[in-house]
Amino acid sequence: MKRKINISIKTKIVGCLIVVFMIILFINHKIFSAMGLSSTVKLSNDTIRYAKEKLETYDNYQANDETKSLVRLLDKTTELAKNLNIHKYTEKALNTYACEQHLTGIIVLDGNLKTVMQTTMDGNTYRKWENILQSDSVKEIIKCPKKYYMTTMENCDIAAISRLDGEGIIMSYVVQNSINESVNDITPEDIFYGMMLQRKGILFITDENGIVASNTENISKNTINNFDNIWKKSKNVRGILNKAKINNRKWYMKKAEYKDYVIHVMFPVLEVFKPYYFAELVIIICYFLVCGIIFILYCNIERRNYKKLRKYYQTIEAVNSAYMADLLVDVESGQSEWIKIPDIIRNELDGISDVRDIMKKISDICQSVIF
Repeated sequence: MKRKINISIKTKIVGCLIVVFMIILFINHKIFSAMGLSSTVKLSNDTIRYAKEKLETYDNYQANDETKSLVRLLDKTTELAKNLNIHKYTEKALNTYACEQHLTGIIVLDGNLKTVMQTTMDGNTYRKWENILQSDSVKEIIKCPKKYYMTTMENCDIAAISRLDGEGIIMSYVVQNSINESVNDITPEDIFYGMMLQRKGILFITDENGIVASNTENISKNTINNFDNIWKKSKNVRGILNKAKINNRKWYMKKAEYKDYVIHVMFPVLEVFKPYYFAELVIIICYFLVCGIIFILYCNIERRNYKKLRKYYQTIEAVNSAYMADLLVDVESGQSEWIKIPDIIRNELDGISDVRDIMKKISDICQSVIF
């Protein structure tokens, strides 16, 4: 009877744990799905916004050939600002960057327009550019970090932008006669090719003539040429993204028009949810660890109860062997159960169920036997 009760309790506990596990799994799936989708939307919007900024820069660059070197210098200065925000540069590292990017000089200033560090190939330092750096146009960059300054002065192209790692300005310049004319004719492909997107994303830009630029060669021309058909067949996800299967892989997609261009961004669904799958796995492991601890505690409690029950039954067995008749009585309910009873007493007590009547009858039988 006790074994059946224990099995029933264990079955209920296991059932409850399974139900709780399914609920946790369902809630986690819903939460992580929403988080993954939200992060993909944000990443798509940021990528499209960045592409628009680059295309705007490129169109401005194309609009006036005389500004090509300035735009290129601005891009190099912007990239330096990003690097300074990620890595702690020394003057040696700054000099290395200037050499790699063919910059004549770089000056990094703080919010008070004081020189933090600088490097130069022609010997000119802060003093040469002091008038420009102290001008209202440059000071305006500190007040409004989104602004930038470009000019050509004394046969030099100059670009100044706001620092991303703190308040201040980065100014770089190139002596025009040191510029290689062959590198000025950049294309959108040069701008976007090799650009790394989070979650192994793909960016490509098209116009009415076909593909203009892409950040990778991993996407086939057939996919790009048939992208309109793929887009039409894709499934809309909550009105914010589209989902399609391309070459046996599922992708989240988004596109946006900008002037004569169409910007497309794609992210593999597996890469989007990989961090959340890992988090879900950790939660599942933790849940099973907790269940294991609960099971061990339950087994220990049950073992202690079993030892107590065994001792109890051993006591009853000892008492049973010492007496001619043994009767168990539940004081609260008044119910009774014979453990051991001779046939002579059983016959005499036939039909008697009340405990007091039983005890009185047994007393009478004992007196008659004695006398």
